[in-house]
Amino acid sequence: MVFKGFGVFVNISDGILSDFNDLGCGMFLKAKKQLMIKMEECKSLENEKKDLEEKLAEMSL
Repeated sequence: MVFKGFGVFVNISDGILSDFNDLGCGMFLKAKKQLMIKMEECKSLENEKKDLEEKLAEMSL
């Protein structure tokens, strides 16, 4: 039985899943990590924007 995932063919009958796990899951985890980093950066920027808006509101009083 041949299984295709992430553009990588893996022969399951031989029990060779390590290639799929290393490439497929590795790529997925790397992408997930990059997404989490971007989400953290976005949260940080949103917090910074909020702080600046509060300072601006205080200055305009």
